[in-house]
Amino acid sequence: MTARILHIAHSSFYNIPSGVTNLLQALNYLGMNIIKSLVLYVKIFSLSNVSNQTQTLLKEVKAHSINVAKLCKAIMEKETQDKSMIETAYITGLLHDVGKILLLQFYEKQKSDEYFENIHTLTSNKIEDEIYGVSHVKVGIYILRLWGFPDDLIHAIATHHDSNILENKALSLKEILYISNVFSYQIDELTANISNTYGREKFDQWDHLFNDDIRPGLDLPL
Repeated sequence: MTARILHIAHSSFYNIPSGVTNLLQALNYLGMNIIKSLVLYVKIFSLSNVSNQTQTLLKEVKAHSINVAKLCKAIMEKETQDKSMIETAYITGLLHDVGKILLLQFYEKQKSDEYFENIHTLTSNKIEDEIYGVSHVKVGIYILRLWGFPDDLIHAIATHHDSNILENKALSLKEILYISNVFSYQIDELTANISNTYGREKFDQWDHLFNDDIRPGLDLPL
């Protein structure tokens, strides 16, 4: 576990000094919240004894989560210079779909093709609730509360499928996560709603960030 966390921390995304060789040094450099999120990231995204289909879906959820995390961070950097808020935005994006990973493992055992078919849709949360009585959002919130993540992060993840949060035209953590998640799915109807809410100038700025800077950008190793 420690070796994997240090491996990720030394990836070009974090760019920590090469002299950082143990977890305590990484903690001092990156901070407790980043390290805690990386511990959970490694734990959740390292399922073993699962089928090739599940491993493929796991990689896809991982790629989506990283894209959302990077866009959350990039948007927050445009809104504030507060390092803590920027850090929280990144962590929120990285962990917003942790519930999917746990459900993937469970539904593989149940051999639920319906879950696998809908995992990459923005309606997956509703489908999970209707069919199974629990959604990846609820599972994720439960896990993150157990791990002691802050309330604003948990609330943002709780509403990351809810377009109604855009009605007040605010741009706090929860709106940034919703926007980043929608951009990652590239659904015209929903991106148009974002453009109408925040204006074309901001929309084009975010679109540029995602398509020119985020998608071709850095990845995190498992």
